[in-house]
Amino acid sequence: MVSAILLKDQYHSQLALDYCKIKIITIMKIKILNILILLTVSVVMFTSCNDWLDVRPTDRVLEDEMFESQKGYQTALNGIYIELNSNTLYGSNLSVGMVDVMAQYYKVKGNADHSLALYGEYSYAQAGSKARFDDIWRKSYQVIFNINTIIEKTKADPNVLSEDFREIILGECYALRAMMHFDLLRLFGPIYQLESQKEAIPYQKGIEFNIENLLSANDVIKEILADITLSETHLSNDPVLENGSTFQPAEDGSVRFSYRQQRMNILATKALKARVYLWSGNTQEALAAAKEVISKTHETDPMLFPFSDYADITSTAYPDRIFSSEILFGHYNSRRSDIFRLLFNSALSEYGILTMFEERIEDMFDDDNDFRKKFWRLENVDSREVYVFSKYEDIAITGTDINSLRFDVMVKNIVPAFRMSEMYLIAAEATNDITEAVTYVNAVRNARNCLSIQFTEEEKERVLSNEYLREFLGEGQMFFYYKRKEYKNLPNGGSPTTTFNMDLTNYVLPLPDSEISQRN
Repeated sequence: MVSAILLKDQYHSQLALDYCKIKIITIMKIKILNILILLTVSVVMFTSCNDWLDVRPTDRVLEDEMFESQKGYQTALNGIYIELNSNTLYGSNLSVGMVDVMAQYYKVKGNADHSLALYGEYSYAQAGSKARFDDIWRKSYQVIFNINTIIEKTKADPNVLSEDFREIILGECYALRAMMHFDLLRLFGPIYQLESQKEAIPYQKGIEFNIENLLSANDVIKEILADITLSETHLSNDPVLENGSTFQPAEDGSVRFSYRQQRMNILATKALKARVYLWSGNTQEALAAAKEVISKTHETDPMLFPFSDYADITSTAYPDRIFSSEILFGHYNSRRSDIFRLLFNSALSEYGILTMFEERIEDMFDDDNDFRKKFWRLENVDSREVYVFSKYEDIAITGTDINSLRFDVMVKNIVPAFRMSEMYLIAAEATNDITEAVTYVNAVRNARNCLSIQFTEEEKERVLSNEYLREFLGEGQMFFYYKRKEYKNLPNGGSPTTTFNMDLTNYVLPLPDSEISQRN
């Protein structure tokens, strides 16, 4: 018990410290579309980081010092994960915020004064939208550049790291690079089934200030899959395959291979592969990848990443609303409570809160016992009724037992990125065996406390769409489902019962002006 508590404190305190450290490298030499950002802002960052390194005249000296020890590499990689949690990326825009508004979950469309109205209306030419897209683009390539720096350093001087640690570092970095390029492709690239040969985004693998060519969507997919293959090779001995989502220390007391659920481990990498293959229309490979993840987790003894159980989900003290046990990779965000406070709190005005009409909630869930439906509650605020989505609501930790510790570490601050339910839904979509598809869908439904259903091949797409809609609310996946399937008719989030005709061009975010200007 004591060792587990110490491990938690050591690991997450280190993450906080590493944020300060990695910011220096991030600001020192940033490659965002190969544009060098002014380094004068580093003065501000150094004021809070002066207990680490003295300011040196060149960024190369600082880089070299960071990569002189195994701990330095760990610091650099921790910094990557922390940067992913920025509101610009998976802390908001690419999870609970912008992309879910674009999926028409919430009462935003038609509410011109809402803080996220531009995205509910797909007003991409407005200054606010263009600025946000530019931030996402820049931040993404900034993080990718830092990933590339770690890869280069790891390969250039293999003697600094032990072999097992070097393999983990490289494996995670290649997977993270693939994941980030894939999400950029899903945002800024074309609808793949219609225009796979159309220019989409650059694929950044170097650290020099060169303007990379825009690759076709098809070529980007090839690069992504190549990085996934490299990641799988380096992560072939990933401890997650034996230990699952452990939060216990290693036998030697080390934290470096703990918390694999909060790192881009090999199972999450294979889940990414299934997602990528499905996006590109290769259902055979998507099915194989999804089945491999299911085989390596739910067909093992003991079972790894099992569906969350009734007791954890319905606990009055520590309700597990993110179904944590089945998350293959989740972003550890120490500020996750801000998600609820800034987006879902009933105290927010109608121009800031993300909420739904009662009719939408009732239409979304076909079983009143569905755990996911119970995450919505009705509140009365200043004589108005508001439906509150509590998935990311903060829960105070009062106990000191092992269950309290587990909740603190693996539930309270996690934003899901890849989960087991998606593997079942991908397998259901990709298989040509309708009996098998029904089995996969019902596995997810039963895990969510819903009755089993039967459906035909003709009904399968409707069933899957509804399951995605329920399952990934607050996780930033539904907009991409609609885009992949070329949906032309979407529910109108701003109206209780109506739909609207979706212009397919709205699925493609325009490249930022800063990127276009560099290519003209």
